[in-house]
Amino acid sequence: MTLHGEASKTALYRMLERVERPLMREWSVKSIDGTLFDDRFLTSFARHALGPGPSRTLREMWTSLGAPEPAIQVLDAVQSRAQAVHFGYEQDAQGVVLKSYLEFSSMAGVTPDLIFLAIKWRGTDAWGVSRYMSRFDLPLAARNSLIGDVLSGDAVLHDVMQRFGATPDLPRLLEVIEPGTPRRSLDINLVDQEMCVGDRAADLVQLLGRSEQAQDFVARHAGARLGHVAAGIARNGRGFATLYFGAHALNGVL
Repeated sequence: MTLHGEASKTALYRMLERVERPLMREWSVKSIDGTLFDDRFLTSFARHALGPGPSRTLREMWTSLGAPEPAIQVLDAVQSRAQAVHFGYEQDAQGVVLKSYLEFSSMAGVTPDLIFLAIKWRGTDAWGVSRYMSRFDLPLAARNSLIGDVLSGDAVLHDVMQRFGATPDLPRLLEVIEPGTPRRSLDINLVDQEMCVGDRAADLVQLLGRSEQAQDFVARHAGARLGHVAAGIARNGRGFATLYFGAHALNGVL
């Protein structure tokens, strides 16, 4: 089964009705070549929120959303060790991407430093696997070096991500890779800093492309809670940056 557009979003909402409340939802916006795509969100919940038989339930959820069987097998092999599950939706210039992530504690023992394992798919033929690796313990100098390595092709993104991630408080830093593709990026978690988007408006406008569209977007969401920022090279070889914001608990329907 291949789902498109609003049908994909509706199917995701319907599927999430079976998850015990509350769950979390977070919005995001991605910048690619100066264009913003903001029809994006991530939902999150503890694995035990699936009730009895979570392994069976998860497989049913992936199948109902049209995830390719080989992709399902990647997650199914390790899902019993996950502490949390995330489902995402994204509409970009090529159409809809659906996503599912498993989150592991540092003691889960799946792979050293693996925090998230994700599958992302467009229908049944186009899909990929993303690995989010902990770089939490990198000291300041090593963070600077990693940011410089990943973002060497974009001086503005390099400087912005350095200001967010190479700071003495050492926020949680992830390196994202997709074996077999050019994808490589960095994700910096800023939740513990308890800031709003407006508190870092100048940096976020830079992150999102320095355009009037970016300025308007940041201004409109200035009061939203700042979650995390990401930047790097996408699987198609193009540069991108993403802002995650406005995380909130949901007790009812999406």
